[in-house]
Amino acid sequence: MSATVTRLGEIDGKPFDRIVLKTAQAEVAILSLGGITQSWVIPTPNGPLDVVLGYDDPFDYIDNPDYLGTTVGRVANRISGAQFELDGEIYPLSQNGPGMTLHGGTNGLSKRNWTVVDVGETYVELTYTSAHMEEGFPGNVEFTMLITLEDARLNYHIGATVDRPTPINFAQHNYYNLLGGGPIWDHQMQISATHYAPLGDDLLPTGEIASIAGTPFDYRTLRSFADLDPDRLGMDMAYVLPADRDLDDPVAQVKAPNGVTLRLWTDQPCLQTYNGNNQTVQTSGASGRPFGRCSAICIEPQRHSNAVNTPAFPSIIVTPEMPYAYRTAIEIQSTSA
Repeated sequence: MSATVTRLGEIDGKPFDRIVLKTAQAEVAILSLGGITQSWVIPTPNGPLDVVLGYDDPFDYIDNPDYLGTTVGRVANRISGAQFELDGEIYPLSQNGPGMTLHGGTNGLSKRNWTVVDVGETYVELTYTSAHMEEGFPGNVEFTMLITLEDARLNYHIGATVDRPTPINFAQHNYYNLLGGGPIWDHQMQISATHYAPLGDDLLPTGEIASIAGTPFDYRTLRSFADLDPDRLGMDMAYVLPADRDLDDPVAQVKAPNGVTLRLWTDQPCLQTYNGNNQTVQTSGASGRPFGRCSAICIEPQRHSNAVNTPAFPSIIVTPEMPYAYRTAIEIQSTSA
C-alpha cells in the first residue's frame, strides 16, 4: 500500500503535493512545500486529536511568517549581519530580519517546493537541488529529506552533499499543542540539558555556554510553563545538549493534562525552544482551532545559532568529503488511550 497523495496544484513550476502517512497510532499530513507537517492526528479516549498547529488551506503556507510545521535551512536560526566569511571571502546573504538572516533567508528551503521521489504507506522521500549562491550561500547542494512514521513516532532524516565548502544547519520546526488548542501554560516540559547558550536582546547568541541552574529555563525536571514563567513572558532560547549523551535516550519530553505525551530524540547538539511569545499568527488553524501568542511549544533540534560568526561554537561548514546528516524523531501518544 502507499500513502494518500493529493496533487494540490503547482508551485515554482513543480507539483505541489500533500502526502498522508498512516499507522494505527497516528495520521500525519506532509506537504512537498518545505517538507511541512500540516497536521498530526492521534487517537485519544475523547476522539482524534490534532497536536500540531497548522493551516487548513495548504496554500496558506506560502506566506508562513511563523514557520509553522516547516523544516528550515540551509541555515536555521540567525546569522548576524546577514553575512559570513569563508576561506577569506565575504558572502552577503538575503536579509529577512533586522540586520540578520533568519532560517535560511527570504526564500530559504522551508519556502521551496521539494520534489517527491518516493512514497510508501508510512514514508515519503523528498529532494531539492539548491543552486550556488541561492539566498547568497555558496555551493551547489543536493538535499534529501526522508520522513517516516513508525507507530506513534515520526522520523526526519535529512542529508546533503555539496560541491564546495558551505554552511548547513537544519531545524525541524513543528509547533506542538498536546491539548489540541488553547494556551500552553499547563503543559509540562523536561529537557536533558545542564547548559544553554545565552542570547542578547537581538536573539543572537553571545558566544557563552552557561549553566542552566537558577535560571527561568531550568527544565531538567518536569515543570510546567506556568510554574517557571508566572509572568507569562514566554521563551526563545537554546539548550546545549551533553556531547556524551546516549542517542537512544530522549532529550526532551512534554506532557499535557489530558495524558498526551511527546518525546524527542536527536543527534543534533542544540535544542532551540520557543513557545510563541512573539507569534504573529492569530487566525484559524487546522480543524478550525484558533491560535496565537504562547499557544504551542516549538522544539527545534539544530546546530549552534550564528556558528558561522561565532568562533567559540563548533563549525557548521559541510564539505564534499564530509556530507551533512540530520536525524530527529518525535513520538506523540495518549497514555490514557
